[in-house]
Amino acid sequence: MNVFLSAYACHPNRGSEPGVGWNWLKELSKDNIIWAFIYSEQGQKKSVDEKINLLPHRNNIHIVPITVPKFFQHRLYRIRYEIWQWKAYHIAKKLKREIELDLIHHVTLASWWNCGHLWKLNVPFIFGPISGAQQTPEVGLPFLRTRDRIYEKIRILLFNLSWRLWQRPKLAMKKAIIVLVANPETEKKVKKIRKKKPVILFPEIGVDKVSKNYVKHSIQDTGKQINLFWVGLLIARKNFGLLLEALAGLSSEINWVLRVAGEGNLLEYWKKNAEKIGLQKHISFLGKVSYSQMSEQYRWANVLVFPSLREATGTVILESMSYGIPVIAFKIHGASVVLDDSCAILVSVINKQQMIRDFKEAIIKLYRNPQLRTKMGEAGRKRVLQNYLWEKRGVKMNAIYKDILSRANKKSQDELLPGY
Repeated sequence: MNVFLSAYACHPNRGSEPGVGWNWLKELSKDNIIWAFIYSEQGQKKSVDEKINLLPHRNNIHIVPITVPKFFQHRLYRIRYEIWQWKAYHIAKKLKREIELDLIHHVTLASWWNCGHLWKLNVPFIFGPISGAQQTPEVGLPFLRTRDRIYEKIRILLFNLSWRLWQRPKLAMKKAIIVLVANPETEKKVKKIRKKKPVILFPEIGVDKVSKNYVKHSIQDTGKQINLFWVGLLIARKNFGLLLEALAGLSSEINWVLRVAGEGNLLEYWKKNAEKIGLQKHISFLGKVSYSQMSEQYRWANVLVFPSLREATGTVILESMSYGIPVIAFKIHGASVVLDDSCAILVSVINKQQMIRDFKEAIIKLYRNPQLRTKMGEAGRKRVLQNYLWEKRGVKMNAIYKDILSRANKKSQDELLPGY
């Protein structure tokens, strides 16, 4: 099958969207001929070329590197992205005349408004997995500083306006033969636009492998130190403040330490706050930890704490699960899809005091039950093995490809695609 893959962000040695783009390219090219449209700057083309040369199916991959004017290469990314998409569209239109094209698939950037223009080429178009409809819950706003609350409220307002008024993404959604969505909030919005056309809940993330070397706990570990781990940017929506409030409420009999892997505009702010409430001796702020060094940190951790208020899904959740680490998170957005009660404690979002209390109680529960940590960690590894290895994600996506092509040939595109 000949496929145009729109993967603006694509890098084999990075996480987040660049990692997502690379992994879809790697897996989908095993069974298809892929023309991958990528952004050529910021080290992407060089790194992608190097990794492709190591793949046994490298002959299935054709990289279409696209640059933008130098002024935009490291600034104004929204404008840069739009320029890139217009160039990708015109290159694809010419290339389409030379090959027998079967599908176009947009994978990155993965927000609903980043649809580009390739959907206009009159070829079966797959959009996603996409996200972007998730919002910070109203009851979560009190955790934020005043300026951050204002930002989130403006963001919600702009989302509602753009969803109502911005027609190009809606046209792309309507034109797509199928739309894949990363979380329930985006699924609900897209279904209203698609009506009876297929929309499939299909988280956008995956991992390459599960660790064979992970910590197992026994009853003898009761009362020993619990290692809490935070991974991610220290920015407002990640909600580090709730975690500090929950930790401040723990009694002195709870022996805990926290490592914080990440940087961000609130790093110094939260360092000062941790010191102000007397928690600094328990917390190590590691700053940015390289992708290659994260395995050491995961092997140290007993529990991932993930109190984010707005997140498509969160790659760190799957990475933690792959190391046999249970997760404490809120029961919203993509976390509510990839996690369940077997491998995580999912905290309800009702009001501020309840969220702090339940997050604190979750930490205490896992501290006092080391065997439960092991049981949940093993359930998480099993869940990743069954559903979220990139290799299996690729197999599922290839099944969708084949089903779509079959239905397109039968002109039954609007039937619901089962089994995914």
